[in-house]
Amino acid sequence: MKKQKGFTLIELLVVIAIIGILASIVLVSLGGAREKARDAQRLSDVKQLALILEMESSGGSAALVTCVAADADVITCTGPGEVSQFANFSDPTGSALCTSASLDVCQYSVSQADGSALAETGDYQICFWLESGAGSLDPGLHSIETNSQFGTCN
Repeated sequence: MKKQKGFTLIELLVVIAIIGILASIVLVSLGGAREKARDAQRLSDVKQLALILEMESSGGSAALVTCVAADADVITCTGPGEVSQFANFSDPTGSALCTSASLDVCQYSVSQADGSALAETGDYQICFWLESGAGSLDPGLHSIETNSQFGTCN
């Protein structure tokens, strides 16, 4: 009788099950790293937005154009000057994590430093959400305000 070389079906299923378990462990452990990466991107974005506003205010404070409401979505701002670049900044959360119930924390918003409408280049706060926190900032809602100071969103 000739002995056949190869693996049995049971051996193959056991190996596939072990690979599946290891893959799921790796994916779960990467979740925290993804949150931290998105938070780092958020901080970079809001610092860039604040820098644009600070540069525009160097010639005197001017009202932001087309994003005049309190907590206006920054991508709706069209001026003055380089503020038109705000359209390039969106929260890195992505549509998969942004449900209609959490949509308010999924974009950067701009208001005056006190939280009221009609933000200006010299009087603003940009609100953003951190998932896991970064540096000295805890998870939750934060703002970057006039003169690029971090604070609480009003």
